[in-house]
Amino acid sequence: FREVVDRLRMLSCFEMPGNVENDRLVCYLHELVEFDFSPKDSAFFLKKIAEIYAEDDAIDKATFYLNEGLKRHSKLPGIKKLREKLIVR
Repeated sequence: FREVVDRLRMLSCFEMPGNVENDRLVCYLHELVEFDFSPKDSAFFLKKIAEIYAEDDAIDKATFYLNEGLKRHSKLPGIKKLREKLIVR
């Protein structure tokens, strides 16, 4: 089962960006969050949603999704740059 979740993570977060429109990718990521694989996985997908919104300058949405991710897994890796990006804008 872990292999399936890892593959979904690779597809949705590393292979789809740039090949799928951001709106559609956000929908896919929402669906993955709803599966509730684990708090850590859900937090990772929520962080990816936040990154997409940050790229689109939707700072309020990006902040919301980052905070939702942190609620699920407070030690979410890779948030320092994202936080800085959200504060700078």
